[in-house]
Amino acid sequence: MSRTLPLFRLEVAHAYFADGRARGLRWEAADDTARRLRRADVLERQDGASLTLLGPADAAVQLLHDSGEPLTWWVRATDPAFAIYTDDPAQRPNELLVVAPPAGFPDSSSEPATAHSVASVRVMPIVHGPTGAPDPVPEGSYALSGEAAWRAPFAVLRLPPDALATPDATPGVSTRPPGPATLRWSLLPRRVIWKYCLFGDWSEDALDIVDPDGTVSFFPPAAERGPEGRPLLAMRSRVPLALAERSDTRLQLRCRQSGVSKVLVKRLPVPGPRHLAREEIDGAATLVSEIHVHR
Repeated sequence: MSRTLPLFRLEVAHAYFADGRARGLRWEAADDTARRLRRADVLERQDGASLTLLGPADAAVQLLHDSGEPLTWWVRATDPAFAIYTDDPAQRPNELLVVAPPAGFPDSSSEPATAHSVASVRVMPIVHGPTGAPDPVPEGSYALSGEAAWRAPFAVLRLPPDALATPDATPGVSTRPPGPATLRWSLLPRRVIWKYCLFGDWSEDALDIVDPDGTVSFFPPAAERGPEGRPLLAMRSRVPLALAERSDTRLQLRCRQSGVSKVLVKRLPVPGPRHLAREEIDGAATLVSEIHVHR
């Protein structure tokens, strides 16, 4: 029996989380990928932040003999809030992300296998097929069919069979340093306008939200009406700020009395992946996260 070796590993980083690792991702083998992996005795292991492929040393040869087409997985998020706290350059539902190794991956002349190669990520428009007609897929587009056509994934992972090549020099198959070929895909947190909604009696003059580190600033308060017409003072960040599982941002609500700065709230809460709304700011629809502060 051939020895089972780690052949490939995809690690997904996510800057929203305190430890930098993604959460709750699931890889679903698409098209004929599951059949091809079985024929080559390749096993999958996944933990929500990584996908690992294990199999015999000649798995890449077997996969290439079967087909030269890329292995394909739908990448889905199991956390309902994933789409809220994750930056997404694709315009849903008409586009999706396509993740693939960079050119020349894996390369035996590159850095040791302990280093990560950075994934190539493209935004591609979706076309639905097959439609029964022999129309070709437009260049630069990605065709979705079956379940994925009506429940599109967050991304598609496309992996050429030779990405599973082992260090054993096999004619016609690329080689690499010892250890699994490792690919790193980094996700960023969504950036939104932080909007503090101050309810109650805030009669102090010159209210201001202050960042002791001096990196974040807010517009002066504006009188608005909230739910059920309740009056409030709204204070918006001047630029979009990142959402985070545990934010390092420490904001204070201050006022100025007789020329002296006074702290009213020593540490304001920071937004989580909730209470998002769209507002028109400077003529553009803008995502806003509301943080309610009561007095």
